[in-house]
Amino acid sequence: MAKKQDSGVPEIEELRSFKDRSSWSFQKISKHMGIHQQTIFFWLSGRFKPSSMALEKIREFLRVYAY
Repeated sequence: MAKKQDSGVPEIEELRSFKDRSSWSFQKISKHMGIHQQTIFFWLSGRFKPSSMALEKIREFLRVYAY
């Protein structure tokens, strides 16, 4: 199994942690965030970094669902 890459973006690390400890699929997360599931996968895999607008969506998602 490949080692997960540290994105250096705290919001992505929190989202990754949420995904790892929850039973939520990429599809379910993307539905609640309003962002395509492949985009979320690319963020968590380190392929892309989210824009400032996307970071705000991640923060809002985590405020509502992760705490």
